[in-house]
Amino acid sequence: GEGTVICRLGGDEFAILVAGGTRESLGRIGEAILGAAAEPVRVGERELYVGASIGISLYPEDAARVEELVRNADTAMYMAKEAGGRRYIFYSSSMKERVSERLELETSLHKALELGQFELYYQPRMDADGKRTLGFEALIRWYLPGKGYIPPDLFIPLAEETGVIHAIGDWVLRTACRHCAAWREAGHPPVFVAVNVSPRQFEDPRFVERVEAILAETGMRPEWLELEITESFLQRDRSVVAGMLRRLKDRGIRISIDDFGTGYSSLSQLKNLPIHAVKIDRTFIRHIDTDRKNASIVSAIMALAHSMNLRVVAEGVETEAELRQLRKMRCDELQGYYFSAPVRPEDLRSVRETPGWRKRGSGSGGRGGMTAQIGD
Repeated sequence: GEGTVICRLGGDEFAILVAGGTRESLGRIGEAILGAAAEPVRVGERELYVGASIGISLYPEDAARVEELVRNADTAMYMAKEAGGRRYIFYSSSMKERVSERLELETSLHKALELGQFELYYQPRMDADGKRTLGFEALIRWYLPGKGYIPPDLFIPLAEETGVIHAIGDWVLRTACRHCAAWREAGHPPVFVAVNVSPRQFEDPRFVERVEAILAETGMRPEWLELEITESFLQRDRSVVAGMLRRLKDRGIRISIDDFGTGYSSLSQLKNLPIHAVKIDRTFIRHIDTDRKNASIVSAIMALAHSMNLRVVAEGVETEAELRQLRKMRCDELQGYYFSAPVRPEDLRSVRETPGWRKRGSGSGGRGGMTAQIGD
């Protein structure tokens, strides 16, 4: 409308000044912008998809000076991003404290590696009978003195936004490879280690070379390593994705899709990708013995995956009834608290030697708290 000013503040940030706007009218404008931004943009032969996060502040309710209005709108925009993006949020005074906490957390995150605040825990991946350990998934924990364990849904997105995820990801991969190589050297039964990888790590064109360097440095054989990627990674340039995954597979590294069923991909999209396995998200495994819809979904995924020679891993197995149902469905691998909670490396031997792994949360040890996955 007339009297509206649109300007670019810098980078990919824009500001819109609407004279005489009410919450209702500004909300409608926010919806219209989100709808327009969601439309695909054609560049050459490709379709690109762009999202938007919008923060809104009002005069004079939120501020009387233009600088404060812009700053408050910026604060609300970051809240919209933190909530998942692709939405608009109105500024509120309570946001100031949250933004302050976020900045404090960001500062601490930059120092966490240097101060040795990260730890790796491991959760076993079992065979279909739940009796033999096939491998372990490496899980990162961040213990911040004075605050305890920081939830993964807070620090993983923050690490990705700030770029710290590259250093953290390298540390996780290097530490997991070092542990796995040490287990082999100590004569323990052959197992692999699975490491979660953030889509941001794949943005580095030298990612494959970095993985190779870490394998060489730690004495880890490629076939002992499995990299878990999320479905969101598959929404990127398909040729680039396929090329990078094939380079990893050609070196003997296995690739699995984590939390399958919660994103936007389908098994048909995987047929031309060098994927080794799909991990069915725990939301579909929960109460699979009594929830007919979950059972149908899991059964369909397994049938299609097996027809494509993909292994199927069930995450979040918590009861014997779920184990029995998954065994009937011919699930290949199982993972969950029914067998063991994530444990420290030094506790793995006692866990491995526990027949059946029947104690929920056995060997959890340590200070308790949250378990975080890179890219979860």
